[in-house]
Amino acid sequence: MTEQVDDAVMAPNPSPAALGGWRVSYRPGSWLVLSGPSSLVMLDARPGQADEFINGLWEDVVGAASVSALVGRLAARGLDRIADLAVLFLEDGVMRTLVRGGVRVLDADTGAALVDGAGVITWRESQIATGRVRVDVGQDADGLELPLVVGGTGLYIKSLLEGYVFNETSGDRAYREKIERLAQEKGKEFVHGLLQEADPEAAARLHVNDFRRVVRALEVASLGNEHISEQREAAGGELAYDAYVIGLRRERQALYARIEERVDAMLEAGLADEVRSLLAEGVPRDCPAMKGIGYREMLAYLAGSMDLPLAAEEIKKATRHFAKRQLTWFRKMPYVHWYAASQGEELLLEKICTDIRRSFHAGKTAEPTG
Repeated sequence: MTEQVDDAVMAPNPSPAALGGWRVSYRPGSWLVLSGPSSLVMLDARPGQADEFINGLWEDVVGAASVSALVGRLAARGLDRIADLAVLFLEDGVMRTLVRGGVRVLDADTGAALVDGAGVITWRESQIATGRVRVDVGQDADGLELPLVVGGTGLYIKSLLEGYVFNETSGDRAYREKIERLAQEKGKEFVHGLLQEADPEAAARLHVNDFRRVVRALEVASLGNEHISEQREAAGGELAYDAYVIGLRRERQALYARIEERVDAMLEAGLADEVRSLLAEGVPRDCPAMKGIGYREMLAYLAGSMDLPLAAEEIKKATRHFAKRQLTWFRKMPYVHWYAASQGEELLLEKICTDIRRSFHAGKTAEPTG
């Protein structure tokens, strides 16, 4: 028998008129309950599960003669990897429970928690004297709700998590144009030398060819009476929130193959036409957005200074270099938990969800399972 439930109140009942050895009441929900003569199994029902799969599980539940035999059968089907799972087994007048994840077994009369699956890596096993119990499933034990922040540049993520402090000096177009004229007349090295005098730490960090940031650092030092390097020190590298940060890693060749596929798809979708349209609308060629990867190569192609195959290869090369710089950036953030993206989406999500529960329920000491 299967039902979808949010929770259930269960009491062992040897009456043959009852559901196996149980008297059960349900509330509609999204969990699957399988009942046998001595056991109940509750798990998160997945959309599209085949009837054959569910019937096979039911046969396992009905045919198990002991809790260890039942667990063995479920493990053989891969259910030992499910993040939220509850097994109840009546054996020699004692209720044995195995729970994991967002599952709690409570005294149905007092509401006291008897077994809690939060933060469990494998199983939490317990014996309960025969009586009425309530099983709450499908939610974390403390009703934990987590916001998800996905994507963004490394700087955005760092500013969110570490309370990154930005300088307050506003931009001054006239000053920037003055510095740009100096660079044209005396070279970028001269401008970088000015920064060396105004903010040595920023000059040591910024390459002479990173001209836009060199100009901004000079602007802050000259007009704002502050140093751009101060905003880096203010962050401190400590998390401002109780966050679990997830990073996905790929083998280099797999990553490069995805980059090539992405660039080819961008070109087929009309990247050149997009840039041509922006120019027709009056977007300046030298604006910051046009210096981004893909746009600058298309500008060169449209200007006739390179053909389309070369532009495509330059975009791919620049993207590979950018991906390498991103990885270097994130490796400096010690709180990132890295997972192999090659293991398959379903298994990856199971591992991440399990590790998040372990982290927030076990004081953030759990290491990622990979």
